[in-house]
Amino acid sequence: MTELLKQSSIVLIFILVTTISFAVAQPPPSNCSLHFDDVPSNSSCGNGDWGGFLHNSCCATIFDEYLYALGQRANQTGNIFLDSTQQRNCLDVMQKFQKNVFGCGFEQLTSGAGGCSDFSIGDVTSKFGDKLRSLDEKCNIQSSDGCSSCAKSWGNIRAVPSWSSDPQSIKAETQVCRFAVLVTYSRTKIQDKDHLLTVYKCLEAQKYGKVYRGILSNNQPVAIKHIIDDENVESFAREFTSLSHIRHPNLVTLLGYCLQEDECFIVYELCPNGNLSEWLFGKDKCLSWIQRLEIAIDSAQGLLFLHTYPEGCIVHRDIKPTNILLGDNFEAKLSDFGLSKIIELGETYVSSEVRGTFGYVDPDYQRNHHVNSSGDVYSFGIVLLQILSGKRVINMNLNTPLPLNKMAKGLNRTGSINEFADPKLDGEYSAEAFNLTLQLALSCTELRQQRPSMEQIVVRLGQAHDISTQAKASTPEVSIDSYQSSNP
Repeated sequence: MTELLKQSSIVLIFILVTTISFAVAQPPPSNCSLHFDDVPSNSSCGNGDWGGFLHNSCCATIFDEYLYALGQRANQTGNIFLDSTQQRNCLDVMQKFQKNVFGCGFEQLTSGAGGCSDFSIGDVTSKFGDKLRSLDEKCNIQSSDGCSSCAKSWGNIRAVPSWSSDPQSIKAETQVCRFAVLVTYSRTKIQDKDHLLTVYKCLEAQKYGKVYRGILSNNQPVAIKHIIDDENVESFAREFTSLSHIRHPNLVTLLGYCLQEDECFIVYELCPNGNLSEWLFGKDKCLSWIQRLEIAIDSAQGLLFLHTYPEGCIVHRDIKPTNILLGDNFEAKLSDFGLSKIIELGETYVSSEVRGTFGYVDPDYQRNHHVNSSGDVYSFGIVLLQILSGKRVINMNLNTPLPLNKMAKGLNRTGSINEFADPKLDGEYSAEAFNLTLQLALSCTELRQQRPSMEQIVVRLGQAHDISTQAKASTPEVSIDSYQSSNP
């Protein structure tokens, strides 16, 4: 009997240990309601960003798979978009295929915002039945002409009437409605994935606004932006050209425009050195420390001019490296005022739907929808951190994506700010000025009440510039490690 009990105990222990080992060995279950298969890994970047909807053309391949998976899910549930929790879970899964997926812009297609974001398949069929039939008819792509017809049909989809009076809100809602129709179309063709991917490739490559280089009759080189297929082109042009009389050395000058029924041409001064993003992130381009400070000062002076404009505070709302253009001598000029808002004298803010670029939008603005100058200060702080570090707005090389300001705060707390400096600088900068600028950038991303004004920012950046030029003129620049050891 005793021997039998021993054998039984051994068997039970073996079963228990085996069960525990098996459980530990299993990966945690995925809470993503989408199914992904045959997703190309490390896909190269293409030219498609869905007319600017995606924040990065490198996201196009995984976005195509995402749309197809939404079509599969729509067949099963009748629902189109994921809620915020489902979206996060699925982005976690997609991160295995695309490291920067959290910065792609998928969150724009999240249910719960009202309008088309909450539509079911039945809602789309009821409200966009004619557009759905047109997409079905025109997207039988056999040639480039077929792609053109498909893209035109897609472009004819508009937001539901009376959705909003704000042009930017209508534009954002139109994008969501277009994808709601496309997912509904996808579910009807879900057995023909090759066809759907062809349609996606066609639509993602469309450019709804191109920029051309031109020369005026007086031989002045100019940039010409052609805005097409925009349901609010007249409203956009009206708001944009309301700033045409404003002149400042650090604002791109609007020279003229031509408005037609469904398209608009806007003529700007040409900035031959491109934009700040190209110089910060381009492999073969490098800005010196002094150049970076001067670009920051120029940009800050442009914002100061806008925020203190005599007729009312002008809030840019989309400060980011691609909207900071560089002239002949690398003088910085703010551009793209399509999202700008004017706050009347005596008012402290205006209310608006949240607009801007992922990673640069003020969290306070996201919560209360109040547009004010402090939102630009936050965005400028993020750009200033990028000028210092040469890093993207979110670090996708970590298991958990880390916003740039949080990374900087962490390194600042541990005294490891030398790790934050852009390797392209190769140590050639004033450590004192670098630290001063870093603290200024971090203060810009604090709570609204703790942020400096643009006037204070201009002064502090000027101090950093003076420190840097004096250090360069007198002695070789010290390393940031030696600066920290002498300034504990």
